[in-house]
Amino acid sequence: MPVLGQYVALFLQIVSNVRSLFSSDFFVCVTLGDDEMKKILILFMLMNLCTGCISYRYDTSKSTIENDKYKVNISLQETPLVNNSWTTALNAYQLNITNYTDDDIEIDWTRTSFITNGQTDGGFMKANELYLNRDLPKNPTIVMPRATQKMNIYPSTLISAVNQHFAIPEGKNGVYLILRIGDTEYKEQLYITKIRE
Repeated sequence: MPVLGQYVALFLQIVSNVRSLFSSDFFVCVTLGDDEMKKILILFMLMNLCTGCISYRYDTSKSTIENDKYKVNISLQETPLVNNSWTTALNAYQLNITNYTDDDIEIDWTRTSFITNGQTDGGFMKANELYLNRDLPKNPTIVMPRATQKMNIYPSTLISAVNQHFAIPEGKNGVYLILRIGDTEYKEQLYITKIRE
């Protein structure tokens, strides 16, 4: 379904561009039965149907890590492709972290990375973070003692300059998470594998 949403967004952009060229005449042509416009619309509908047939399964067996200090989990989240858009895709991770200790846990966002097919590929952006600031050092997130924190994070390499959020790709992808408790650093790898059926 994420691919279908991307095609719908593309189709709406094309319709918007055509509409601006022809003003309201575009929609009049469609309703009056213009054969060329009907063929174009049918082509886009067939493209959407074909891409809608693609299905995926997700291996989440490596998406959770738990020890005596913390429990960390990632899950895929469906969010808008573009801010304030009705089209969505699985384009974010929800990161859940539970602190079992009496100390703060610090998430080092400057060093935490997106992993795609075994390689790190940029960092993450949080909601409402500006695209222009994606590569700047980031303030850490503090998880208070005996508390749980949840947040959506977006791979910065899957966001365009116009703030379009692309879907998480096929393959073994995840989060290389850098945590600090006191003076001790912890490095964790969490994965969700997207497999085409």
